[in-house]
Amino acid sequence: MLEQKSTQVFVRSAPKRNLKFSELRVRWHVAALLFLLHAGTVASFFYITPSAVLWAAAFCVITGLFGVTVGYHRMLTHNAFQTYKWVEFLHLMASSISLQQGPLSWLRIHRAHHSFSDTLKDPHPQFFGFLFGHSGWSFLSHRTIGRSEQLKQIPLRLQNNRMLEFFEAFHLPLFFISLGLFYWWGGLPYLLWIGFTRTTVMMHFTWSVNSLAHRFGYRSFNTNDSSTNNFWVSLVSFGEGWHNNHHRFPSSARHGLTAKEFDLSWLWIKFLGAIGLAWNIRVPTEDYSAMRTLKMRGQSASIPETSSDVENIPAPLPYEEQPTTFAP
Repeated sequence: MLEQKSTQVFVRSAPKRNLKFSELRVRWHVAALLFLLHAGTVASFFYITPSAVLWAAAFCVITGLFGVTVGYHRMLTHNAFQTYKWVEFLHLMASSISLQQGPLSWLRIHRAHHSFSDTLKDPHPQFFGFLFGHSGWSFLSHRTIGRSEQLKQIPLRLQNNRMLEFFEAFHLPLFFISLGLFYWWGGLPYLLWIGFTRTTVMMHFTWSVNSLAHRFGYRSFNTNDSSTNNFWVSLVSFGEGWHNNHHRFPSSARHGLTAKEFDLSWLWIKFLGAIGLAWNIRVPTEDYSAMRTLKMRGQSASIPETSSDVENIPAPLPYEEQPTTFAP
């Protein structure tokens, strides 16, 4: 039985001095785009129609669950399951209109987070207040904070992949094309609700995994970071809020490990496996001591994973070995 070891807030100690705004550089193109998205979200409340709101909710599922959570995160970044190229294409297409960067950029940032979680090399460190840890890191850059060689690395299994290179190059044009299609489909209400509000809401839900699920919740595993399991974050992020579980088993397709930890993304992957569209699905063993690979395509048995099966993400250094001061 999985033990819940802590129900207390768990936050790393801050570095020796505070981050000054003068040390940061504003990524103006990102900041301007985020401003427009939030302005469009505010404007959407003056153009409320039931169909626009319902379709916006539907596209939250399409881009958030099928796209970012299953597509970018569990399938692409962690290789938690394998599927056909056309299924992969559909998931990446859903991701491409989320405005959460291209697949290779998203992958590099997230792998760096696992390698350097809660250190100064973490792309979204939580040392410098909630706003910076939640969204500020996306449009504010520092010459040393959040920087690492991991941000430049792509796993060998994904190098020279034309599909990924296409979405990496054209995810932004695809997003703007989707805005035009929403306007053509239902006028200004559809543009504002499906295009702007849905995108903004799903960004904040994704960011909440980085911020809230590193601050509030319980910890089932003693990982070397501040990751927590947070019910409310899991609810809005389709199971991503079981973040402590994920940091213990990064390559697992299943993040919610108990009956109370509802994980809609896992149910979708499990469904894909049941109908023969996913295989080599990775989950923890029943005693949570290791990983195993489910054989879903007509095979009920599971096999233990060998070292060559597991995605090679470098383990973080012990926290006390990480730098705690800024470069001059």
